[in-house]
Amino acid sequence: MTVEKYSLLAPSSDKLWIERYDRNLKLVQAREYSQDLSRLEASLVEHFLQDGKLWLFLKAINRKELSQSLLLQKVDPLSLKPIDEPRLISTAKGSTNRLLHHVDFLFHQNLSASYMAVVAIWQFGSIKSEMQQISIDVLDSDMNSAWSIDAEIPYKDYLFEIEQIRVDEQGNVYLLGFKYKGDQRTLKKNGLPNYEYHVLKFKRGSTDTEDYTIALDEEFITDMTIDVLDNQDIIAGGFYSLKRQNAIHGTYFLTIDAESKIVRSKAQKAFTEDFLTQSLKEKEQERISKKIEKGKDVELYNYYLDDIIRRDDGGAVLVAEQYREYTSTRTNVGTGTTSGTGIPTTSTVRHYVYDDIIVVSLSPEGIIEWATKIPKRQDTREDRGQYSSYLYAIANNKLYFIYNDNPSNLSLKKEGRYSNYIPGINSICMLVSLDVNGELEKESLFMVGETQVIPKLKNSRQIDENSVLLYGTLRKEQRLIRLDFKPQD
Repeated sequence: MTVEKYSLLAPSSDKLWIERYDRNLKLVQAREYSQDLSRLEASLVEHFLQDGKLWLFLKAINRKELSQSLLLQKVDPLSLKPIDEPRLISTAKGSTNRLLHHVDFLFHQNLSASYMAVVAIWQFGSIKSEMQQISIDVLDSDMNSAWSIDAEIPYKDYLFEIEQIRVDEQGNVYLLGFKYKGDQRTLKKNGLPNYEYHVLKFKRGSTDTEDYTIALDEEFITDMTIDVLDNQDIIAGGFYSLKRQNAIHGTYFLTIDAESKIVRSKAQKAFTEDFLTQSLKEKEQERISKKIEKGKDVELYNYYLDDIIRRDDGGAVLVAEQYREYTSTRTNVGTGTTSGTGIPTTSTVRHYVYDDIIVVSLSPEGIIEWATKIPKRQDTREDRGQYSSYLYAIANNKLYFIYNDNPSNLSLKKEGRYSNYIPGINSICMLVSLDVNGELEKESLFMVGETQVIPKLKNSRQIDENSVLLYGTLRKEQRLIRLDFKPQD
C-alpha cells in the first residue's frame, strides 16, 4: 500500500510511504520513499504489483520547459527500497504554465498483463488552432519498452476529447474519444447530436492509424466504453438517449470488425416500463406509466457508465451509477443589532449524490438478456462523497456490489421508501449479489460500529478471484478489512 502524507503548512515536505502487510493484514514493514520528491516536484500517479515486483509511476513537473515527465521506479517488494534511479517513460508538454497542470497520463494493462499502455496527452486545453498531440509507450511484462511513438491525432485538440485507452494481446493501442462536428463545441445541432465517437487504433511497429467511427442512427450516445477481443474486433457498449446528452433511454452493444470496420452485430433496446419504475415510489411509478400510455418518451438522468465486464462466454455486463452534484443555499436573518434590524447571513452547502446502480447483461450475440437496478440513496454534504459510491467484485460466477448504506434499507416495507445514507458508526456496509439471471440478494456485511471505520469503496480493490480488500477510515483511525468469498462446492 502506498500512503501520501501531506503538510498544509509546508507543502514541500510532502512524503510518500510504502507499506507491506501480511495475509492477516498485520503491518510488516513501512518505509519512506527515499528519492527526493520535492527536488523533482514529483507525485505518485499509479502503482502496480507485477509478478511480485513493485513499480511506481511518478509525475515530475519541469516549469522551465513547461513539461511533465512520467518516471518509472522499481521498488524491492521485501525491503521496500528503490532499485536504481527512476527511469523516464514519456514527457508531456503544455502550451502555458496554466495548461501544464492539465496534462494527463492514461494507463491500461491487458487481461494477461503482458502489456501496459501509457498515453501522455501533450495538449490538454482549449487552444483552437492546435492538433491533438499524444505520445504512446507500451511496456512489456517486465516493464521494459516494447514500442513507443509520438503521434498527432488528425483532429484539433479543441474538438476532440480522449476518454479511454486499451491495449490488446498483440500490443496494439486503442484510443476512445468523441469529436465535435464542425468547429463548435456544442452537443446538439438542429435537434441532432453534434458529436460522434471514434476509436483510433495504433498498430505496433507502424506509424499508420486506423479510425473507427461508432454511431447509432439519430440517437445520442450518452456514454460508451470499449474492449478488444482476441481477434482484435472491437466491442462497444453503453447508453443512448432520444433527447439529450445527460439522459438515457436504453442501452446498446456493438461489435466492430477489425478489418472492414463495419458493425458486425448490433443490439439496441429501450428500457422497459418495469425497469423505469423499479425502486420508485408509487406516485412516481404512476406518473411514469401515464407518460408511457400517452406515447411520451421517458428517460433516466445523470447515469454514468463505469465499466464493461467481459464474460467467459463472449457476452458482457455493463455497470453504471447515477451521480450528480448540486449546491444548496440558505439565508438566515439575525436579530442582534441595536436598530432591531436583522443582518442576513447566507450559507452554501455542496451535495454529492450517488444513487442507483444499473447492471445490464448482454449475450455473446449482443442480445440484451436482462437489466436490473440496485437502489441506493447516498446524498452527503461537503465531503466529496468520500464514503459513497460502490465497489464491485466477481466471484463464484456472481457479481457482488459493496456500498455503505442506512440499516433501515435492509427491511423495506414499501418500494421506493429508501432512507438516505448518513456516514457514521450507525451505518452498515451492504453486500448485494447478482446471479447469471439478474436475481438480486441483499445482506449486511457489518455495522460500522463493529469495525470502527467507514469503508472507502473508491479506495478498495478486489485482490484475487475470491478476496476483496476494503480500506476504511474514521477520524484518525485507518484499517484494512479483507472479505473472502467462500468458493462454491
